[in-house]
Amino acid sequence: VVAGDGALARKTLANVKEVEARDAPVVVVSDGSQEVEGYADRVLSLPESHDRTVPILANLQFQLLAYHVADELGRSIDKPRNLAKSVTVE
Repeated sequence: VVAGDGALARKTLANVKEVEARDAPVVVVSDGSQEVEGYADRVLSLPESHDRTVPILANLQFQLLAYHVADELGRSIDKPRNLAKSVTVE
């Protein structure tokens, strides 16, 4: 979950509660929204920055998360499965 203090924060919180009710782990990438962080199993904090840069910083957190999860699962990080299906070769 990317949690911010925008107009959609209330809807995001409702979605987080739905995920939590299904016993799924909740990872929150946040710039300080304490309300959503209270429902998270893990919080990845973002530095204080301009609202327009938050999505970029959150994306970096998700890329690192994906890298470390793949590494822990023993998956090939340099050769993802099914890549040929999404990349067209000329």
